[in-house]
Amino acid sequence: MTRAFLYPSYIEELRQACRKHLGEVVSTQELQATIRVGEQHVVALEEKQLRSFLTDMEADLELILFTVDEDKQLDASKAIARKILTRLEEWERDG
Repeated sequence: MTRAFLYPSYIEELRQACRKHLGEVVSTQELQATIRVGEQHVVALEEKQLRSFLTDMEADLELILFTVDEDKQLDASKAIARKILTRLEEWERDG
């Protein structure tokens, strides 16, 4: 069973931001800003799990920016980007 998100254009924007971050094209702050957009726009009850996940990921990025040594921030934030991509794929696949 394949799941269709209620906000497909935002999901694609989020995926692109994650991929660009992994490719070091966008900063951690830019990825965080894209996630914040989702927190504000994903309001449907059916997507409350997605909104909660985005809130958690945004908080994790914030924590990285303030608690992880600067030379290790990129690797830590890339792990968050990979986690987002993986979770989106799982939600689509598992319905």
